[in-house]
Amino acid sequence: MSGPMRMVYPEVADIAAITEHYPWPSGAWLRASMVATVDGAGVGPDGRSASISTPADFELFKALRNNSDVIIVGAGTARAEQYNPPSGPARLAVVTRSGNLDSTLPFIANARPESPPLVITTVDARSDALDALDSSIDVIRCGTSTVDLIEAKEQLAQRGLVRMITEGGPSLLADLAAAGAVDEYDLQVTPLLAGGSYASGSPAGRIMAHGVLPESPQPLELAHILTDGATLFLRYLSGTSEHVTRV
Repeated sequence: MSGPMRMVYPEVADIAAITEHYPWPSGAWLRASMVATVDGAGVGPDGRSASISTPADFELFKALRNNSDVIIVGAGTARAEQYNPPSGPARLAVVTRSGNLDSTLPFIANARPESPPLVITTVDARSDALDALDSSIDVIRCGTSTVDLIEAKEQLAQRGLVRMITEGGPSLLADLAAAGAVDEYDLQVTPLLAGGSYASGSPAGRIMAHGVLPESPQPLELAHILTDGATLFLRYLSGTSEHVTRV
């Protein structure tokens, strides 16, 4: 329900304490952390989200990561962004339908033996490719030919990884949204314009690439609007979430 119009800027949030505005409810909870330009692009001309980020967005990115149990990303994003193992306490979980991974990927090559990356894949995924990685990864199989993302969320929770954050990319984010698996959407809007493509010819891809959603847009509940004077921090709760937490 909408309310009276009110100003959120110049009442600037204290970025040093920003995690106080992102509480975790009890039980399993999946938040999607996204950065976008004002016109909705999710990547810069190099195809990476870091190139459209701001210092304030990067600080929130790190804070949310370090305050979670598991970071969930798609295999394409892990490759494109050259994901390394998290520097904080969180585990990394990579979603891949095919299981086509190799040991040269940084998140595998540089993994700590005591905290191998989780690979969420299908029953039909290539066992030879996964077996070749030996003990470098921890495999979770959910679904036959496509990854069952609700089951994946349940299996992560059974491992005690209840504070979940996904950083995309756009295909995984769309699939999670279509499955109704996301409890919270955290969108950081940076003061940039991208247009449809960059001078290099690379597309300025959106934060969601595809996905079958209901015929009408999914309703979300606005929990907060924060700003440092340049970047907007928008926190939305899914209408299907069992818990509603506001600060």
